[in-house]
Amino acid sequence: MDDLSYQYKYNHARGPSHDDCVCAGYRWAADAPMVDDLTESSVLRIRGGQVERMLRVAGIVTGVWRSPAGVVFASLIDGRLFWRPQDDVGAPWHEHDTGGSLSFVWGLREDLVFAGGLRAGRPVMFRADGRDPTHTAWTEVACDGHPTCVHGVHEDLLFAVGYDGFIGRWNGTAFRALGSPVQAPLASVHVVDAGEAHACGPRGHVLEGSAHGWVERLVAPHPFSAVRKWGGKLWLAAADDGLMTLGDDDALEVARDDIRARSLDAGERLLAAAPDRVTSTADGATFAGWAVDGLVNALAGTRPAWRM
Repeated sequence: MDDLSYQYKYNHARGPSHDDCVCAGYRWAADAPMVDDLTESSVLRIRGGQVERMLRVAGIVTGVWRSPAGVVFASLIDGRLFWRPQDDVGAPWHEHDTGGSLSFVWGLREDLVFAGGLRAGRPVMFRADGRDPTHTAWTEVACDGHPTCVHGVHEDLLFAVGYDGFIGRWNGTAFRALGSPVQAPLASVHVVDAGEAHACGPRGHVLEGSAHGWVERLVAPHPFSAVRKWGGKLWLAAADDGLMTLGDDDALEVARDDIRARSLDAGERLLAAAPDRVTSTADGATFAGWAVDGLVNALAGTRPAWRM
């Protein structure tokens, strides 16, 4: 099969800009749905104008995170976890099988990394101390809900969100449920500080919270998958509905209808991953990035992992 016989897309970009990030790239047959056993996932490093393949596996990567020290973690829907320093060229990837199904991986720093999902039909959360990548051990920790995302700014201010409106706060040993204003699923959470945090979900819910509690801010007819506070605005990834902003007056606006964002990251720039591009902005108006051609070229001439 040639390159035209496949479909390709990006997701889960993490980093300060489109030219200094890691993300997931996917390839699957053009005439078939994207299913786990017929999909190839790559963990990609984009730097210096180059899209480089770091890891290529059969199955669907559900999350990518890069630590401050440059250790890259990836979670898979089949329960596997992979990690490796991004610049340790040629080094093997370390692997751990959780025996479940994972929906994300995220960390605050190398010694505080979380991955979560389901195992045997029950919600599960794992924590890893990744200070020494060659000896990272994943330990199950208690979680009061089915998590889909974790975010925070320090170890005393970490929140998890998930299905059925779950909002949990890390107490040092477990994510304990807080009162939630909704019963709908939540897909993303972004903690700004102790006085400000935001969450969103695929049924259009946007929540605002803090260390003291959470309230519903609005419900919109858009499938929100990611939220970030950046540049004084709240940014929302709304899939095919585009990249949106929410003002202080609760006015929801489409910032870019051509950026069909699935994931967001916020640092010096706002970074977005859409199926056809990884892009970032320094001013909220002008975006630059890399098209999906970079992924296609990185995989050119290789046999899909599910056929190997």
